[in-house]
Amino acid sequence: MASKKKKKVKNSKIPSGKIKCPDCEKIIEEGLTFCPECGNRIPPWAKFNPDSTPGIL
Repeated sequence: MASKKKKKVKNSKIPSGKIKCPDCEKIIEEGLTFCPECGNRIPPWAKFNPDSTPGIL
């Protein structure tokens, strides 16, 4: 009898007031200029974008 394995689905939902650093992908506070984890400068398009993806201006 074959055992069915459940696939783990990564929860990509980012909490309100947080963003994902585009460099290290850590969840950080919204509106920061630099990531406290890796020190990367957060680009303007990512500062208030919950999914941290570039938007069309």
